[in-house]
Amino acid sequence: DDRHLPSGKTGNERPALLPQVLRRRDCQQLGRTVQRPKCKPPMISNVNKLIIWILLFSCCWGILPYPVVFALYYMIKTILERRPGMFKKYLIIYFIFFIISAFSCMHFEDQSLSKTFTAVACLQLFPVISYFIFLSGKYTIKEIEKALAIAYVIFLCCFTIQLIYPDKIFNLATDYMDIGRFTMYGQLIAYICLFYFYGKYLFSGKTKYLLYILPAFFVLFIAGFRTQMAAILLALGLFTYSVKKIASVKYMLLFLIVIGVLSQTSVVQNSINNMMKRQEAGATFANEDYIRVIQFNYFTKEHFKSPVEYVFGSGIPNPRTKYGQPFYTVDPALGPYNGWQDWGIVGLSWMIGIPAVLALLFPVLRIIRRKCDDNILFLKFFYIFLLLSSFTTVEFYRVGSFFFHGLLFYLYELYYRRSKHDNIGHTQKVLGQTRRVVNS
Repeated sequence: DDRHLPSGKTGNERPALLPQVLRRRDCQQLGRTVQRPKCKPPMISNVNKLIIWILLFSCCWGILPYPVVFALYYMIKTILERRPGMFKKYLIIYFIFFIISAFSCMHFEDQSLSKTFTAVACLQLFPVISYFIFLSGKYTIKEIEKALAIAYVIFLCCFTIQLIYPDKIFNLATDYMDIGRFTMYGQLIAYICLFYFYGKYLFSGKTKYLLYILPAFFVLFIAGFRTQMAAILLALGLFTYSVKKIASVKYMLLFLIVIGVLSQTSVVQNSINNMMKRQEAGATFANEDYIRVIQFNYFTKEHFKSPVEYVFGSGIPNPRTKYGQPFYTVDPALGPYNGWQDWGIVGLSWMIGIPAVLALLFPVLRIIRRKCDDNILFLKFFYIFLLLSSFTTVEFYRVGSFFFHGLLFYLYELYYRRSKHDNIGHTQKVLGQTRRVVNS
């Protein structure tokens, strides 16, 4: 039947000339069905991809080498494609000055570029540019938070296994159980999730979230750092007050009861006792023989050969070089005794330079200062804790942890974009209502 055809046309030309609706109807009359093409599900979900990235860049808690090549590839790719990013310029500046510090090391300390860039302590500072990996992908807030929670569980399982098992399975960051200290690669994930679930507890009032943070506090106690204990209590107190105001006393009381119960376990008690022993033994800044006092005097009075080296850094030392060997000795008489690491962020500036460290801190300070969505408020107080504790500990850049900064910067950016989009939508809605009132 050619009644629906334009004049001069034949039925053979119908599929190319008639509207889509008519063609579909005619096909159905002929007994054929028109099916929409089905989208194939991805082979690996975004959540699983994120977990793989987390395990890779945390060295699978110390088993794998650093996948630095991936981060460099995605950084170059993002720059060439001119992808926008809230923290993109800061991390590019960081990377440039990080490279400059290696040239400073070559000039002032006679350590080659190859020796600098192959040092494990140097490789651990690259993964922050993992931010560019996420900037190139299409990950959602929900996917990132789910991946962090799953990675937290994986880490806790590995941490517990290594704590119980007498032989070393993972490449430990610290294993001094005789003095009450035990840390693992990438354990920053525990502190991130501690603040994440504590935020859930504050906004929902559900005590189940306190159970989720108990293992993270166990990790904190076992690490055995006095500064961290004080910093986390202060940061959580500020977090509670900012959300609950007057009612914060009740929430903090319940929280402290849970922590009090945890502190009665034998392992935690051992760690606390060792912290007290270090305090009584004079491991404080009032003691001139305290190792951190010795280190500070060395770096401020003896180490640097030029103001230029002081500004741009001495470069990361490699233990296989004459320059690097003293930094890895355990004898204070032979060198600065692990040098920069006991001075946290300040010590890092001695190695990679002041501009590089400032470029890293700008995104952190931006997260702390800017008003943000309640759901990402935990990140603000997490970084307050990290800054407070990282002036005398290496927690900000502990081995396997630097990657998480890139992931958290991207997570904050997603929340910021969503908040900005919601504000624009609300403004347009209000303007539309105003116009209708005026027109009426």
